[in-house]
Amino acid sequence: MLDDYLDVLTIDDTATVLRISRRSVMRLIDEGKLEYRKIGRIYRISKKAILDYLYNTSGTADS
Repeated sequence: MLDDYLDVLTIDDTATVLRISRRSVMRLIDEGKLEYRKIGRIYRISKKAILDYLYNTSGTADS
């Protein structure tokens, strides 16, 4: 699933992988549902954080 991406993704890459909007990625970050690191003004999300989010929210009605 994430084989074509680097170990650390941008907001836009994350949105593409999750098939959601950039705004939705930011909402997940703001709600604490998606781990990230901020370097200056740039957000970085690890593959592990994306997989953790997917495995922890799969099958829930509020995701």
